[in-house]
Amino acid sequence: EEDPVTYAMRAKVGWMVTTAPDLEEASANLHDNAENGWVQLRVNEVPEALRGIHKIERLCLEFTGKVVLPSWMDDIEISEFIIRGEVSAQEQQAILKRFPNCSFE
Repeated sequence: EEDPVTYAMRAKVGWMVTTAPDLEEASANLHDNAENGWVQLRVNEVPEALRGIHKIERLCLEFTGKVVLPSWMDDIEISEFIIRGEVSAQEQQAILKRFPNCSFE
């Protein structure tokens, strides 16, 4: 924008607000990634968007706190499963019974 007194150019600052992709689109992207290979998520809880996926080649869930895996995850076939987060040795054993291809980092 030009200054009317000095005719010098001035920077014009503005704001733009955009919307986040809707849940349906994010879920579709997640499904595509799951079928094609690697899904890596940093979460405080397992997202419901994973519920409709039947097979995931490689899944890495990095929990920001305590690891909690809902029972509906038992229906997902996971070839390689990596978990990061707060989990006791006893909880690890219980998770390994549910997901034999799981490792903890």
